[in-house]
Amino acid sequence: MATSLMSFSEDGNREYFKGAHFSWNGISYLSASGEIVKSSNRESRDLIFLFGSRFEELKLIDYFYKIQSKLIKFNLEVVGINKSNSGNLKIFLKDKRVIKIQDFKINDQLDRLQFFLTSNESKKIMANFKSIDLRYKNKIAIKYLNG
Repeated sequence: MATSLMSFSEDGNREYFKGAHFSWNGISYLSASGEIVKSSNRESRDLIFLFGSRFEELKLIDYFYKIQSKLIKFNLEVVGINKSNSGNLKIFLKDKRVIKIQDFKINDQLDRLQFFLTSNESKKIMANFKSIDLRYKNKIAIKYLNG
């Protein structure tokens, strides 16, 4: 992976910075291709916040696109992903809700989530959930906003 430690300035880096879509660990910006641009400029932008260990930038960018492509059908927008050292992913949604999965089971868990979201039972649950935890083998844990 190519990285760049250029600082953002008004001159040559502006065009490069426009391609950034992600904030990496709150200190760098990532382009969609995974290149890092350090910046002290904290302008308000619609960035996806990614947190993880070194050298996992591309993996988390891939996870974002994989997860968002499943959730967009249900009007759920990912605004951040936090990956722990143990492989747990916290997916933060635009409306301050959270989905928890494990990175080594991501495909199975996203398929299970999609199956759940298309069920009739999910319609009433989705209006009032705070978090969904898919890390269990054969079940989904749901925490409600008021309870």
